[in-house]
Amino acid sequence: MPRCPECNGYMKYDKRLKVYICTNCGLMLTRDEIEKYRRRNYVEEDEKSEIEEYYEWWIKGNKSP
Repeated sequence: MPRCPECNGYMKYDKRLKVYICTNCGLMLTRDEIEKYRRRNYVEEDEKSEIEEYYEWWIKGNKSP
C-alpha cells in the first residue's frame, strides 16, 4: 500500500474513481502521480547528498593544521 507524499499516511485505492486516497489528509492521486512524487523525491535526495558531500569536502579542505 503506497504512503501519502504529503503526510506519510496510508493511501487506499478507490476502484470507482481509479485513484488512491490518503486515509489521513484526503489527498487523491493516480498511480502515475504517485510515481512522479517518488521520482522527484529520489532526485531531491541525490541533490542533497551531493550538496552534503561538497560541504564536507569544503570544510575538510579549509581546516588549519
